[in-house]
Amino acid sequence: SIVLARVLKGMQQALVEGAKNINLVVSPYISGRLCDNKSLQQLTNYNADIIAYIDESDTRFLEDNPPKIPIVLYNRNSETFSTVRSDNDAAGRIAATQFISKGITQIGIVLQKRPFVSMHQRSNSFVQMCEEHGITSLHDNTVWSDGTVNGGFDAGIKIIERGVFPQGIYCDSDSVGLGLQSAFSKHRDKVPADIELVAIGTAPSILTPYGPPPLTLVELPLEEMAIRSAALLRDLLRHN
Repeated sequence: SIVLARVLKGMQQALVEGAKNINLVVSPYISGRLCDNKSLQQLTNYNADIIAYIDESDTRFLEDNPPKIPIVLYNRNSETFSTVRSDNDAAGRIAATQFISKGITQIGIVLQKRPFVSMHQRSNSFVQMCEEHGITSLHDNTVWSDGTVNGGFDAGIKIIERGVFPQGIYCDSDSVGLGLQSAFSKHRDKVPADIELVAIGTAPSILTPYGPPPLTLVELPLEEMAIRSAALLRDLLRHN
């Protein structure tokens, strides 16, 4: 995927520049089923791990069963393990500013039913900043999705069928935003031409401006976080 390619690019850059004797191995797992990955509890497979995109149940598993090797959690919070993450509060505020700076006060939001912790933090920050500026329409204009492009498309159809459009819509992921954009583009005769769409995510921003309506993306720094994760893990290995 595009996301994996960007993460690996950053890690490869950090490892090549800082430690040429380290081999990078990708070990896939199913989110929510990290407990099935037995290599974390064995010393024969890897010397260290960077673990990305775990959910809350995976975090609990790690805390209850600490690996015997150094680990870094990528873009997640933890009081137990080393982490590298984006500034989720800042990302939410940046998204809110996209509307506030244009005087948009009627805002809808499309949220995932089961968001990751980081995603939830970004959305909370977005809502908080909007409320600080007197925008109180959010809870009345909330639509839920499953977090996929298809889910975003379905959310767009729900908004169209309702027939009441806010001036702008915030999406908690770029996948949802792209699906919403697709639904609005397909039924553009029913959608206000000047509606603003803003999403936070990991898709390259080159994919998102096209519409109508265009989608503004607050892009997360995947490569930068990957470089910092690899550098941190290298330091942990040196001192382990």
